[in-house]
Amino acid sequence: MTKTIENVEPTTETVDEKLVGIRGWLILPAIGFVLGAVIGVVGLIASIGMYSDVARAGFGGLYALELIVLTGLIGFLIYAAILFFKKKKEAPRIIIILQ
Repeated sequence: MTKTIENVEPTTETVDEKLVGIRGWLILPAIGFVLGAVIGVVGLIASIGMYSDVARAGFGGLYALELIVLTGLIGFLIYAAILFFKKKKEAPRIIIILQ
C-alpha cells in the first residue's frame, strides 16, 4: 500500500495570524540591517569629508577607489534589507552573498 503526498496550499483559514510579521529571532537581522545601513552612510559621509587630507598626502586615487567600493557595499546592504523586509523569495540567497 503506497501513500501519495498531496500538495496542500495554505489557505487564509489555515495560516496562523501569530506568524505574520518579523518577530522572534528575525528581529536580530532586522536590527542589523537598519543599523548597518545607518552606520555605513554616516561612515561614508565622514570618509568623504576626509578626502582632501588624504589626497594631499598622495593617496587620493586609492582612497577614491575605497569610497566607490564602500558605496557599492552600502547599496548592496540596502538592497538586501529591502528584500528582507518585503519578504521576497530571493532574500536568503542575497543575504548569504552579502555575508
